[in-house]
Amino acid sequence: MKRLAFALALALALIAVPAAGSAGISFNYLITAGTPGNSGWYLSPVTVSISVTGATDSNCPAVKTFNSSSDVLNCSATDGNLSVPFSLQFKIDSTPPTVTSASVDRPADSNGWYNHAVTITFVGSDAGSGIASCTSVSYSGPDSASASVSGVCKDVAGNTSSPGAFQIKYDSSPPAVTANPARAPDDDGWYSHAVQVAFAGTDSLSGIASCSSPVTYSGPDDASASVSGSCTDQAGNQGTATSTLRYDSTGPNVTVDLSRKPDANGWYTKPVVAKFSGIDALSGVASCTAPQTFKGPDGSDEKVTGTCRDKAGNTATGSVELRYDGSGPRLAQVAAAIGDRSATLSWKRPADLKAIEVVRRPGRGSAASSVVYRGTGTGFQDKNLRVGVAYHYTLTTKDAAGNTATAAVTATPRALYAPATGAKVGAGAVKLAWVAKPGSRFYNVQLFRGGKKILSAWPLIATMRVAQQWAYAGKKYKLTPGTYHWYVWPGVGSRAASHYGALLGGSSFVVR
Repeated sequence: MKRLAFALALALALIAVPAAGSAGISFNYLITAGTPGNSGWYLSPVTVSISVTGATDSNCPAVKTFNSSSDVLNCSATDGNLSVPFSLQFKIDSTPPTVTSASVDRPADSNGWYNHAVTITFVGSDAGSGIASCTSVSYSGPDSASASVSGVCKDVAGNTSSPGAFQIKYDSSPPAVTANPARAPDDDGWYSHAVQVAFAGTDSLSGIASCSSPVTYSGPDDASASVSGSCTDQAGNQGTATSTLRYDSTGPNVTVDLSRKPDANGWYTKPVVAKFSGIDALSGVASCTAPQTFKGPDGSDEKVTGTCRDKAGNTATGSVELRYDGSGPRLAQVAAAIGDRSATLSWKRPADLKAIEVVRRPGRGSAASSVVYRGTGTGFQDKNLRVGVAYHYTLTTKDAAGNTATAAVTATPRALYAPATGAKVGAGAVKLAWVAKPGSRFYNVQLFRGGKKILSAWPLIATMRVAQQWAYAGKKYKLTPGTYHWYVWPGVGSRAASHYGALLGGSSFVVR
């Protein structure tokens, strides 16, 4: 009934041409068959019945079927000498469009795989009324190596194509990752020195593309330290894993107690027993050195030293100082710190010290040895030393009674003196320092980690601060824990000339 009503509405079209001296000629047609589509198109052949009034003669057919848009009815009617033409044509498209292709709204995420929603738009062709619209579909799963998306196209007349299919590789699931320490714990389930953790992954769909490089954990101490890494699959999804370690690289705090008080005026004159005990708040104490009896040597700051071991296998020493009557006064904690062509000697002086004399070999100038210090202080700085030369210092002390004692320390100045070779530094900015090369207007400093150069800089002075993070050769770097090696060359002439002298030296430091 609805189609009939629509057809009747269309049939109201009337062509009437009046004849001279008459009521006029009228052409009338009624659509009796045909499926209406969109925008004035029909989806099937159209049959019409035609009637003519007011004419004495007509060559128009009573019924006409139009099979395509190219079918045209041309006829006429006459009334006396008056001839009136009539023409009729319909837009007919009974053939559905064809899906010809499909396109995606963006490139694949990785290696031809998609890992998040992608929109597929289908494209079609239609030789009749033309394409009106095609399906646009957003695909977001399920994961599949050959996910299929279907869509159709519609033409202007309202015909719908057969479904077309488009395949994509879709993987939105991260890989499964495991974190595996390279070795067993050092003692009782605890690690006490650096351990490497490697990362491996599995992915049943797109497969593993890469995993994090092994990570070496060397602190801080923690009963539940964690090392994390990741693996990425071929589709670009990333999974992570964490290895939890019990890590204790710090020995226990050791306490030493003497069995009695000094004999007289703060001095011990007879053997005394030292007892050792420890406290370890992390892994706990396993054992300590058995009690020791001190019988000498004599000195104003002698020490009785023992060790305690924690359950992680770390050992720490503890000592107690005591004054024991005997030979000459002894220096304690004698040390030499290297600087810019200098060595700074330091020591702890005993209570009965009256004088200190320091002799250096080789000496000043061409002398085999020289006295470089006399006094009663706790240290001095020896300057204008030669790089690479080992200087041996003998420290002779004397007390009020004329007893003497000696101590020795060796210092070898280096061209690259700060940080000291092998020094452990924090993860903040690190200041590098080296001996200035006379005549050099600039220097080239190169920094390596794991055998790879990660920084090259040209400071104008013999110091340089390495920032906590920087960019080099198009990549970003930062001072992560690990061992770093650095080298310095002196520049010759202008920096633009890129001429350099011989390597000043190389050194290393460790970022904790």
